[in-house]
Amino acid sequence: MQLTLVGIYDDFDEAKRAQEDLVEAGFSENDIELRREGGTAKSSSGIGGFFRSLFTSKEDEPDATMYADALKRGSVVLSVTTGDDELGERAIDVMNRHHPVDIDRLGYDTSGTQAPVTAATSSSTEQGVVGTGQGISSSTAQGIGARQGIATGEQGIRAEQGARIPVVKEDVAIGKRQVQRGGVRVYQRVVERPVEQDVRLREERVEVQRNAVNRPASAEDLAAFKEGTFELKETAEEAVVQKTARVVEEVEVGKTAKERTERISEKVRETRVDVEPLDADYRAHWQQNYASTGGTYDDYQSAYRYGAGAAGDQRYQGRKWADAEPDLRSDWEKRNPGSGWEKFKGSIRYSWDKMTGKASRR
Repeated sequence: MQLTLVGIYDDFDEAKRAQEDLVEAGFSENDIELRREGGTAKSSSGIGGFFRSLFTSKEDEPDATMYADALKRGSVVLSVTTGDDELGERAIDVMNRHHPVDIDRLGYDTSGTQAPVTAATSSSTEQGVVGTGQGISSSTAQGIGARQGIATGEQGIRAEQGARIPVVKEDVAIGKRQVQRGGVRVYQRVVERPVEQDVRLREERVEVQRNAVNRPASAEDLAAFKEGTFELKETAEEAVVQKTARVVEEVEVGKTAKERTERISEKVRETRVDVEPLDADYRAHWQQNYASTGGTYDDYQSAYRYGAGAAGDQRYQGRKWADAEPDLRSDWEKRNPGSGWEKFKGSIRYSWDKMTGKASRR
């Protein structure tokens, strides 16, 4: 879906700088158009025709007239067209840095007739900050106006699609897995060891001994008086080694298992989205500090919005209040002739601190 973003600026130089920043942010020059009464940066068919091409619905005709009348009184219109929601948010951020006019407080009624301009409704007192009446509006390709969009980002930028803020939550899943803890490795090998043992061995030897005799032969001697053979053998014992294997020990290797309960403590993260009604907080601050001085909250509303918008302005990023105050005062007095700085300084400072995270009830 094609999205056209439109911003109204009182200062042509400011609008020109917004146009240049859009180009630097990656937008094509063909998709950016800068218009003012009497001429544009590109050829056009007229201011009225331009806004009627955006707001085609009959019920949106007063809106088209109001934008056109804003240009007739000297304001400048900057528009950029994109078909990407993310780029649309980027364009809104860039355009809102340059202080667009609050179109809902330009001082015109829905018929296009100029109403009396007061300090509370003057276009020079409003910027594109958090709250209704945002300085930048958007329309789809069908021309549907979307000033009623919601606030997004630190500066309250608004777009037709609104804002989608994801709420992220972590879940934890606790299971179990098998891991290697330890164990044993069994080696089986053959080793030798010396063994010594004494053994007694018997050995026989044959000895021949001749003895001289002289006696008469007996009958036994005569019986042996014949040829024959007689043998006498020697014997000896020798050591014999015989090995036998015996099982002397058994080594059993096995596993035992047991279960245990372990408590796991872990942290999970999640995002929480807190929606704070800033306008209600500003009203409470006004009620506490200025209600007793007379007037209404509307007299101070523009000051609160100015401080919030300035806190997100690149010109003041990273600067402390004391350092930025002279420039803020000069810019405020330029935009709000006759509105004393000292009168509204407290409201501006409060919303400045609120947006930069330093607010405390004064």
